[in-house]
Amino acid sequence: MKDVHTEHCCKDHGCKYGDKDCPVVIGTAIQAHPCELCHTEETARINTKLKKNIIKLMLDHKEHCSSPDCGISTYLVMVLTKQAGITLTAKEQALFL
Repeated sequence: MKDVHTEHCCKDHGCKYGDKDCPVVIGTAIQAHPCELCHTEETARINTKLKKNIIKLMLDHKEHCSSPDCGISTYLVMVLTKQAGITLTAKEQALFL
């Protein structure tokens, strides 16, 4: 049965309304979908994984490229990270340039 609790509360992050007897929190009702915090945490996990994969991919490229002309450009770093929706720190960007 849908109600404000099943639509807005979370078994992990609690009752949006602060109710101590929230049916989702106490386990008598199932939340309809992940809450905003669940979504934010999942997005952060995905972005962290994407960032690690992009860094690995670019380091692998740099390691296996023998030509002095095949360095990874600042532009390429910006394009790859922008498409993935993540930001590399200056220190991380310096690994590739």
